[in-house]
Amino acid sequence: MITHTRIKSVFSNIFLGLVSILGRSSRTIPANRNKLPLASPQAKRIYKTKRMRHSTSASVYQFSDKEFRIKTHDGKYVCRADILNSGIGQLLAMLSFHSRVLTIRVDLHMREYEASNIRISKFINKLRKWLACHYKMKRIGYLWVREQERAKSQHYHLILYLDGNKIRYPSKINKWIREYWTWHDQPKPPTIKNCYTMVHRDDKESLDESVYRMSYLAKKRGKGYGGPKTRDYSSSRIISQTR
Repeated sequence: MITHTRIKSVFSNIFLGLVSILGRSSRTIPANRNKLPLASPQAKRIYKTKRMRHSTSASVYQFSDKEFRIKTHDGKYVCRADILNSGIGQLLAMLSFHSRVLTIRVDLHMREYEASNIRISKFINKLRKWLACHYKMKRIGYLWVREQERAKSQHYHLILYLDGNKIRYPSKINKWIREYWTWHDQPKPPTIKNCYTMVHRDDKESLDESVYRMSYLAKKRGKGYGGPKTRDYSSSRIISQTR
């Protein structure tokens, strides 16, 4: 015989089961739950490595047994040591092979935000091939940094270290860079006043001037806004020859 208490218990279990089923079905399941989210231009700064924490606001930077003035405006700006080391190291490496080195500063802006650095990497490869073919250069030094501040897309600063015995002025190189960048539907690179320096191996003054200008690229401001695996800078890997 089914009692009133038994009937009440059965209906109670059925009610709880319906509530559980309806609760699960009302949850929203994203269609692309297995896809990684795209990096956003408004993303917060990502401290990808410990190297980014090593920085200096001093006006003089010690590299090996040499001292160089850097552009910190008396401590107002902070420069990253890893970028300074790469820039100075590649310049000194080029000077170990060539009695003079032409350094050229280039700025490249992007029309739209891109989370990766594929475009600048392809550009560097094309530029190296063109320089090797046009000027018969055996080695080409460079340093580029990625920055993003108030703009919606990133921009790049680039320093080239070239054999100053084969090229003395950057006009033809700047022309090639301008044509290549605009051909790929990117904004025309701006004209930089005094964009180059000729560094002589035995001239400390020209070396100091070049390092001082390069140190602007090492400023901490504007770095760290790419994707989780996006690098803030890259450089050539020329190894100094022993003399």
